[in-house]
Amino acid sequence: MKHLSFVKDAAYLGLPEGEGSEKAVAVFTTREDEGSPNAEQEVAHALAAEGIVCDEVLRIDAIPLDPRHHSKVEYTLLRQMLLERGSGGVR
Repeated sequence: MKHLSFVKDAAYLGLPEGEGSEKAVAVFTTREDEGSPNAEQEVAHALAAEGIVCDEVLRIDAIPLDPRHHSKVEYTLLRQMLLERGSGGVR
């Protein structure tokens, strides 16, 4: 996959969309003061180039990581955070 140097952390997950279906969402954070205004499109194009299905790409401020090692994504918290935020990413 194309290396995007501005990406700090990233996660890929499913979010409920309608009854019994999910949409694939990629979220990412950027390194301090990095990333263009088109960063979401750059990530979407990099995923598509690798054949990775993604319905929405979102740049967020922080991805919740496990408090002990700060290495694993806390998907339950991330999913809740995204659902509360609503959608608005790149399709």
